[in-house]
Parts: sequence; structure tokens; C-alpha cells
Amino acid sequence: MEKFVKEDKVNYVNGLKDGYWEKYYENGNLEYKGYYKNDKRDGNWEYYRHNGQLHSKGTYANGKQEGNWEHYKGEHLKSRGNYVNGKQEGYWEFYWSKDIWVSGYYTNGKPNDYWSLSRKGTVTEIHISGKLFGMSAYPVICLIDAIKN
Repeated sequence: MEKFVKEDKVNYVNGLKDGYWEKYYENGNLEYKGYYKNDKRDGNWEYYRHNGQLHSKGTYANGKQEGNWEHYKGEHLKSRGNYVNGKQEGYWEFYWSKDIWVSGYYTNGKPNDYWSLSRKGTVTEIHISGKLFGMSAYPVICLIDAIKN
């Protein structure tokens, strides 16, 4: 039995990546799709895991992440927030589960010190430098690590 492998869709103009692109894994699942302009990512992009599940989606401008981005783990939203000139900026949310998440602000790619932990409707302020006010739960530590990285 012959194995069918999907062809990547690529476009070049004057030797530069330009236009719509699709890249596939060897198993035939889509790896990513989006647009290039003058050899740089530009416009809407989506990235997928090897198993076909959505990994992340957002927009590029002149090769840098720009605007709202969402990141997924399995079928669940893992984080969402804004990029400016390739750096995290403004309000971000990181999810441990549908009932537990951390939210706060980035400035020029760096997290501000104080964030909020929301747990089943209860909001607690946390400090990401390592001191947790009123909390010591494992999910909080994991979320703080995600924010810092």
C-alpha cells in the first residue's frame, strides 16, 4: 500500500517567501499555515501539533508577533494575550483549568510584579517574584513559571 504524504504549499516571489504557505507533518497533518510577505511572516498564522490539534494562533506583522494570540493544550485554552513588536504587552491570562487561572500585565515583554489568581470565582493577588500571598497551591506555582517563561 502506498503512503500518501500531503505536499507543502509554498510560494516564492523573486526568491523570497511570499503569499500563502502550508506545511505538513510526515503523517499528513497540518503543521502550520499562514502568509509571508517579503520573506517574513505577515498576517494570520495557525500552528498545529503532530496529532492535528491546534497549538497556537495569532497575527504577525513584518515577521514579529503582533496583536492577540491564543495558545492551546489539547482542546483547552492555555493562555491568551497581546504582542507588540514581538514582545508580550498588556493583559494576559494563563489557564490551569476552567476554574483556575492567573491574569496580569506585561510591559515590553516582562511580567509586572502583581498578578491575580482566580479560583472558582475567588480572586487572590499574587506576587510573581516567588512570594505568594495567601496561596501555596501547585497550580499557582506552575502558572507563575509559565508567566516568567
